[in-house]
Amino acid sequence: MLLALFGTNPYPFERLVVFLERMALEKGYEIVVQHGSSRPPVGCHCFDYTSHNRIIELMEKADAVVAQGGYGSSLDALAMGRPLVLVPRLREMSESLDDQDELVKQLTTSGRALSARTYPEFASAIEQALSTQRQVSADQEQSFGRAVAQAILDFLEKNERPPK
Repeated sequence: MLLALFGTNPYPFERLVVFLERMALEKGYEIVVQHGSSRPPVGCHCFDYTSHNRIIELMEKADAVVAQGGYGSSLDALAMGRPLVLVPRLREMSESLDDQDELVKQLTTSGRALSARTYPEFASAIEQALSTQRQVSADQEQSFGRAVAQAILDFLEKNERPPK
C-alpha cells in the first residue's frame, strides 16, 4: 500500500492528485491519500484530515510514503524506516507560498528520500521505493536529526529578515 500525505497546506496540490490518479489507473496500486484541501484523487482511498496517531498507524502498514516537501510527514516516515518519495510543492504552480526545496534537497542528497517533480520521475521513484527496503538505524536517525536541524538553521539564517 502507498500512503500519500498532502499535509495541512491550504493550497490545492493538483499535480500530486494527477500523479496519484495516473498511478492508481496504470499500476493498480492500493493508494491511501490524506488530501487536505485538494480534491480527492479518483481511484484512491481518500480522507481530508485525521489525527497524527491515525497517520502513524497507516504508515506502519505502508510499503512506501509519498509526501509533500514538508517536515512532519518526512520525519515520521524516516523515523519508521519507510521508503519516502517527496513531491515538493512549487510556488510557480500556486501550490504554496514558497518552494519546498530545502528539505527535499537535503533528504535526496543524503540518500534518505527520493523526489519527483514530473510524472515520469514520480513513477520511477515509486518503483524504486517499492523495490528498496530501507531500514534506518538509530545512528542514521541521529545523523539525520542533526542534518535536518542544520538545514533549518541554514534556511533561517539565509532568509532572516531585519525586524520592522
